[in-house]
Amino acid sequence: TSVTISGGTVTNMVIGGNMLNNKSGAGSVLNDGGSHSVTITGGVIGGIVVGGNYIQTSTALDAGQLTQVGSSSVTVSGGTFNGSIYGASSYQSSNASKGTTFQGNVSITIDSSSNSIVFASANSTGTTGSIFAGGHGYTTIEGNATVTFTGLGSNLEFTGYLSGASSYLKRSQIGTATTGTSSLVFNSFTGDLNADTIMMFESLTIDSNSCVSFTGENADLSTVSTWNLTQYAADATKTTLDWTPNSGQTQTNYTWNDFTGDTLNLTMSDGADSWTVIEFTTYEHQMNGFGSNMTVVLNGEAAAWDSDLSAWTSTNYSLFVDSESSSLVMRRGTIA
Repeated sequence: TSVTISGGTVTNMVIGGNMLNNKSGAGSVLNDGGSHSVTITGGVIGGIVVGGNYIQTSTALDAGQLTQVGSSSVTVSGGTFNGSIYGASSYQSSNASKGTTFQGNVSITIDSSSNSIVFASANSTGTTGSIFAGGHGYTTIEGNATVTFTGLGSNLEFTGYLSGASSYLKRSQIGTATTGTSSLVFNSFTGDLNADTIMMFESLTIDSNSCVSFTGENADLSTVSTWNLTQYAADATKTTLDWTPNSGQTQTNYTWNDFTGDTLNLTMSDGADSWTVIEFTTYEHQMNGFGSNMTVVLNGEAAAWDSDLSAWTSTNYSLFVDSESSSLVMRRGTIA
């Protein structure tokens, strides 16, 4: 099924798939024949947006009793949202702690290239509009879940939650969120991402046409294990990821990271001698784990940890933390 909204006002929710009431039964499987998509280019959306199905039951299902088979996508290139966006399905039951399984890939794309996209800072219930790669409730994704931002940060008003999982899952449940990979991707995006909270992603990709600022107080990248970062091609002096809260905001204990066991794939522009990969505020929060227990690839060259230099070095490149500028820096050649 495919739903497209280009303007006007929708007072209720938007559902990409089916609306099912009193769906229950142990081992029940909902195979509705493939993909669902929602495309919104403008208008005012009063309720939530669900890429998949909306399921409501008076029976408390055990997790996994109801399996949905298919895929879903939500693409937004304009509009005002008074509720949140969910890539997968919404599951409502008399026992909110029970959930379902969604077998398939889910994706959300936020494209602010041409039009403004506004998420209400507080709707009538006091809830800020948020983005969840997974579902509404306890939903496990048996596949990949991807959220992609493209366009201009200046066209995007978004201060809510940005999660790579379903709405009821906590940080400690990252292993149950997806069987594939939950990815946050910036593809030709420049400017600020003002989400108050970023959490539950396993992969972060910033391409050569992007430079991003995380300005919120609670950007938790500790679950990210794969970093695919490329130097901004249009201006090599710009930082690829500026990870510092806005002036007047307080960095919290949830703004943190742990590089231990992570893989960093970094690509510096041809002809550039130096690259500020990440700017940070507090080393122990955001650079925690930077050291020998990582895998680092610099412009396709496998790097090795040099304990004397406290840096990663390959044949032609080096990667180190510059404490004076509070930056993670990649350089052509050695650190001399």
